[in-house]
Amino acid sequence: MTISKILLIDDDEVHHIVTLASIQLQDSSVEVTHAYNAQEGLIMLEKGLRPDIILLDLKMPGMNGFEFLEEYIARDLDKFPVVMLSSSYSKNDRDRAFRFKCVPDYICKPFSTDDLERISVYTKQHTWNKADEIIFQTA
Repeated sequence: MTISKILLIDDDEVHHIVTLASIQLQDSSVEVTHAYNAQEGLIMLEKGLRPDIILLDLKMPGMNGFEFLEEYIARDLDKFPVVMLSSSYSKNDRDRAFRFKCVPDYICKPFSTDDLERISVYTKQHTWNKADEIIFQTA
């Protein structure tokens, strides 16, 4: 795994523990910052947190994943790829997520080590233009 910093936004504490354990098994040097709701994640980003990638749950109380993405863009924080991690297998949810340019992938829970390896590719596949917008390169 070539990711060094991850922001995990999920309201489920068990999912945080499982995700952290899975990531640490692959690479113990990866730093995972935990936000237990979408608003907390936005605040962390506004305060200067700079993750390589954001793992975002879709279904959360208060602000859900889609509302997070709308605010992420509206507040001009959309500098990092966001991978959706969701228990929703809905095609509508998946299609809606991919309408956001900052979302390169949608992974259904429970995720596998192959999924973790797959997300590391997104940090390698983006470059920054002068406006600091994410540009994903296709393989």
